[in-house]
Amino acid sequence: MLNISGFVLLSYSHRDSDMGLMSSLWEQHQFLMHQCFSLPFAFLFYILAKRGYLGLTYRYLFVSVGGCVLAVVTMGVYSLLLFTSTSVFILLVCSVDLRRVHNWVFAVQMLWQTFWHLLIQYREYYLHEPVSIRLFLAVSSLMLLTQRITSLSMDLQEKRVVLTFNASSKSKACVMLLPLISYILNFTTLLGGPLCSYRHFVSLMAGISLHAPPNPLGVFLLKLMQIILLECVKFCVVYFLKHSYYDSSSSIYGVLWVWGLALVFRIQYYSHWRISECLNNAAGFGFWEKEPEDSPDGCKPSDGDFCTIEASSRMSEFARRWNATTASWLRRLVYIRCKRFPAVHDF
Repeated sequence: MLNISGFVLLSYSHRDSDMGLMSSLWEQHQFLMHQCFSLPFAFLFYILAKRGYLGLTYRYLFVSVGGCVLAVVTMGVYSLLLFTSTSVFILLVCSVDLRRVHNWVFAVQMLWQTFWHLLIQYREYYLHEPVSIRLFLAVSSLMLLTQRITSLSMDLQEKRVVLTFNASSKSKACVMLLPLISYILNFTTLLGGPLCSYRHFVSLMAGISLHAPPNPLGVFLLKLMQIILLECVKFCVVYFLKHSYYDSSSSIYGVLWVWGLALVFRIQYYSHWRISECLNNAAGFGFWEKEPEDSPDGCKPSDGDFCTIEASSRMSEFARRWNATTASWLRRLVYIRCKRFPAVHDF
């Protein structure tokens, strides 16, 4: 494992020497660059919605169309993975009894997602074919979309969200389905979290012009500085790992080398979570002081903070804070709904 990781780092170093600065930045930080390109549109949405230039319907259209455009630009033809899941979910909601909708949605969505995971594994490890980065990005977004879809389906099954489809015309029916589509394909959460409940998303969209959140510029700049600092630390660690001599006879050096490599991957997660929070804050989301009422464990709208997580002294505390909204979703999906061992979710 050490040798394989070392070869990966060496290949990156050779690649960096052959490419220009911008090409290298794009190659190494595609996710961050995609999120940064979405930031102006998030600020635009915040300004227009706060000043009352966007009605509620147009707000839903803005975030959903923005998500569709972002998916096509970043994933190309593989954006159909997300559009297919969204279409199937809407069909199930309209046709299946809401008391059983979660079972159908969960089964279909997990089968669809598992198929693409297995296809990637088959092409990469059996056929030894290069897999497009767009496909990896689409499958990653599909996993996040699965969280939103199944979270909403649980809300529907538990009657936390009530939908009525008694519209007299097709136009009214489309307007009623627009919040669902906007929640699933929201451009601020398409490529990254944190996971927000459907009820809170609707309340934020409805109240952004009435009770506007504070100016996000200060929070945005603070988190942007944190991202830059994290990337600088990661660059230093990667540089050290690239140019350090690996001594296979020294077990202590091997442990330190593995810790350094693990630190690189952890910092990458923290950077991705921070830029996703920046994008949501720029659009006016994620500013509530209290935790959402429907959050099973009261997690905040953040997937992880470096200082808070690394200072955790208990494994259970670390598990809840690392990728917090995903951990909360798993607790609700698996443990809290478990009838045989209900005390397990208190772990």
